[in-house]
Amino acid sequence: MNSSFNILAIDLANFSSSVALLKQGQLVYSDHSDVFRGQDVTLLPKLKALLKEHGLRFQDLDRFVSTTGPGSFTGIRVALATLQGLSFAARVPALGVTSFQWVARTYPKSLHRKTLVLLESMRLELYGQLFDETGQEVGTPFSLPPKVIAQNPHYQGALCIGNGAKYMTEYGFDVDEFMPQASHLGTLALKIPESDFMNYPCVPVYTREADTSKPKNA
Repeated sequence: MNSSFNILAIDLANFSSSVALLKQGQLVYSDHSDVFRGQDVTLLPKLKALLKEHGLRFQDLDRFVSTTGPGSFTGIRVALATLQGLSFAARVPALGVTSFQWVARTYPKSLHRKTLVLLESMRLELYGQLFDETGQEVGTPFSLPPKVIAQNPHYQGALCIGNGAKYMTEYGFDVDEFMPQASHLGTLALKIPESDFMNYPCVPVYTREADTSKPKNA
C-alpha cells in the first residue's frame, strides 16, 4: 500500500452525495449530503473546485474510485460516467467498488459471523449480499422484500449491516445500521494494489431492471 497516493472518492449510488479527497494519503476533504439530485449538473464543477482548493489537478491524482451500486440508477450513471471521462482525459485509473464490498470491507468491527449487507432501494425490497465469517461474498446479490429475506434459511443468524438493515429488526435479526461514506471508500482504495485493479472495474452493478414507478416514500 502506498500511503502517499492522491485519491478522489465519490458515492452517488446510495441516495445521497458523498465526496472525499485524500492528498498524500491523508484525508483533506469529506462531504456527505442527503441531497443527491442534480448531480449531473453540479458534480464536475464541484470536483474541479475541490481539487483547485487543495492545489491539485486531475492529472495529479493516482486513482479515482466510486461505488458501482446497486442503488440509485441515476446516481450510479452520473458517478461512473464522470469518473470514466476524467480517467480517460487525465490518464488516471478509475476503480469501482460495489456498494456491498464498500460496506462489508469498511465495517469497523470484525466480521466474525456471516453478515448480510442490506441496502435501501427506496422501494419495498432491499438490495442484499451475504458475506461469510472471513468477509468473502457468498452467492449472488439479490433484491428481495425483508419478509422474504427473513424466511430464507441461508440468512438465519446473520448480522445485518447497511442502511437497509433496520428493516430486519422486526424479524429478530441482529442489526447494526453502519453505513460508510466516501472517506471510507478513499481509505479502502489506498489498500488496492495495482495488480488487482482488474477486479475493481468501474462499471455499474444492478440487481433489477430500471423502472419508472414512484419510490415508496414519494
